[in-house]
Amino acid sequence: MNEMETPGGWRALAEAALKGAPLSSLDVALAPITGQDKTLPPLAPAAEPIYAGRAQTGPWTALQRFDQDGATAQALDDLENGATGLQLVFAGAPAAHGRGLTANSLNKLDAALDGVRLDLIALHADAGAAALPVLCLLLTLAQRRGTLPHTLHAGIDPIGTAAFSGGEPAMEGITEAVEMFETQGLTGTALAADGRIAAEAGASPADELAFTLSSLLGMLGTLDEGGIAPAKALPRIAIRLSANQDQFVTLAKLRAMRRLHAFVAQALDVPAQATLEVSTVARMLSHTDPHTNLLRLTLAAMAAAQGGADAIMVLPFDAEGSALSRRMARNIQSLMRDESHLAVHSDPGAGSGTIEALTKELAEAAWASAMAHPEGHHAQWLTDGRFSERVDQAAQREPVIIGVTKHPPAQPLKPTMPPAPIPPGGARGDGRLSTLMALAQNGEALDLGGPPKGRSGHALTPQRIAAPFER
Repeated sequence: MNEMETPGGWRALAEAALKGAPLSSLDVALAPITGQDKTLPPLAPAAEPIYAGRAQTGPWTALQRFDQDGATAQALDDLENGATGLQLVFAGAPAAHGRGLTANSLNKLDAALDGVRLDLIALHADAGAAALPVLCLLLTLAQRRGTLPHTLHAGIDPIGTAAFSGGEPAMEGITEAVEMFETQGLTGTALAADGRIAAEAGASPADELAFTLSSLLGMLGTLDEGGIAPAKALPRIAIRLSANQDQFVTLAKLRAMRRLHAFVAQALDVPAQATLEVSTVARMLSHTDPHTNLLRLTLAAMAAAQGGADAIMVLPFDAEGSALSRRMARNIQSLMRDESHLAVHSDPGAGSGTIEALTKELAEAAWASAMAHPEGHHAQWLTDGRFSERVDQAAQREPVIIGVTKHPPAQPLKPTMPPAPIPPGGARGDGRLSTLMALAQNGEALDLGGPPKGRSGHALTPQRIAAPFER
């Protein structure tokens, strides 16, 4: 038997490697993960497996960002070389990171997706406040082409969008959106409980989960008031989370979210599995030492795959989003999926003592936070400054990032970033989904937000850790 296969053998090797330091130095501190003053041992006893992986057999959806006007050829190249879906990121969205599409009419969107077979791929819209008009444009395009999208995830996220802008959630259109998905027989989800904005602003993993759970519960409450029962509502809400370089914490976080979702589904007596979309975070990336990003992105993507993501999007490793960086983003997923066969097992962490313990701690901390703020259906604590205050406190921790705070490059790159595109204005009528749909069908340009407005003091602001060191 290998000496690593017994606790005693592992302990002896660990003590030798530590050269006199105590084994307790390997304990995992939970303070930056859950906010609790506790630790977990590095080798916890094996636990009874609690499976919390992908419900669907087979590989996850490999998403590629489409976030730049005039990049249709690049999107087609992505789909021909490994990507199985597109994440359509529009200007002004919380996840735009200074980029984004501005196609705000049927003809412009048709041109942007020229040659893209909607019936063969998954489409994930990421449009922030413009989610309703973008949904109308996508459905109108499908009507023009005479085919329904293979899978459509509209990403309507009023609570996350409000937390990003510091305003009030615009909940009015979500009931219409779910009804439209039902009546048109669309496969996919209309809404999204999106925790990525919290993670990009510096929230701890447990707070990202609490943000997502509160957003999910807020939308379920609004839909119930609008006459849509949980049996129809819950399957139409996707969960969107982040993945970073902390492999095991990310893995456990995704498993914890599935447990939280399952608990909600059980309480509502709805046999619905979570639809879990995961994106790597821009927060961990360096613009001046971009090649170290490849290590972080690979770890994050692997954690997302092992954590049971249904769809994964890997960011380009450089600031410009070059063709090489997009190809590497594709290849990371292709290598994991097709050569390493990580999709064979939907939940490889099940039964691991440490992973199960970390999953439990994260789920319990997130549930406690969400239940401590039960007021109203709009999850006000996420948008009125209370959550942003927690994030500000968490973000004060001393950052450590290779290539930036440690081992910075002798000759850092100075990328040239084009100005961020401005979401175009246009028609919006009375703002109702049915009105926007009629405007889109008439070929009119729709309002995608217009010039950016001032954000309130308690808005969640995405911040790369490396940015202050690169100025």
